[in-house]
Amino acid sequence: ILRRPVINGDSIITGGAYQMEGQSTGAVASRIYALNIADGSIRWKHESNDGLVRWVESDDGVVAFSAATETIYALNLADGKLLWQSAPGYWMQFPLMQDGRIFFGAGDENFQAHDPSTGQQVWKHAINLSSLNQIGRPLIRGDQIWFNSVTGEIYALDLATGEEVQYLFTGKASRVGGTLFSDYYILGDPDGKLYAFAIQ
Repeated sequence: ILRRPVINGDSIITGGAYQMEGQSTGAVASRIYALNIADGSIRWKHESNDGLVRWVESDDGVVAFSAATETIYALNLADGKLLWQSAPGYWMQFPLMQDGRIFFGAGDENFQAHDPSTGQQVWKHAINLSSLNQIGRPLIRGDQIWFNSVTGEIYALDLATGEEVQYLFTGKASRVGGTLFSDYYILGDPDGKLYAFAIQ
C-alpha cells in the first residue's frame, strides 16, 4: 500500500503496486482496493498495468485514481467497475474530490474542475506559466478553492466558475501545500521557514 487511505461511507479506499506474473524485475502494476471499514474484508479490487499509483480520491459514489501512465480512472464505489478513463497526456498531482467535483492542477499550467461521474470538464483556469502546477492538495473554504503554486503564488478561485477571486505573489518557492487559518494562508519553503500571508 503506497497511498493514504480515504474513507467514503463504510468503505476504505487505498492503492498500491504489485508484481504481475511474468513481469520484468522492477516493473509493477496498479491495484486499488475497497475494504469494509468494520472488519477490513476486501469488497473489490481493481487492477491495471499503469505502474505506481500516484493518488487515490473518493467522493459520493466515485473512486478516482491515477498512476505512472498519467491516465485518470473513475470507478464505481459500489463494485469497482470502470465508469470512465481519460489520458490528458500530462502529469497531475494531489487532486481534491468534494462537492460533486474533482479539482486538480496539471502540467499544462491549468487548474481545473471535472464532473467525477462523467469525466466532463466543468471549468479550467490558467495559472502562471512558470508555475507548472500547484503543490499539495487544494483547500476549500466557503465558495472558494485555494492552492499555492510551486513558485509560491497563492490563488483563490470561485468553486462554481473557476473565476479568480484572489491572487497573491509571495516569491517563496513552496514545494508543499499550504493551510488556511482565520485570515491567513500559511505555507513553508525549502529553506525551512514558515510564512503566514494575510488574505481577504
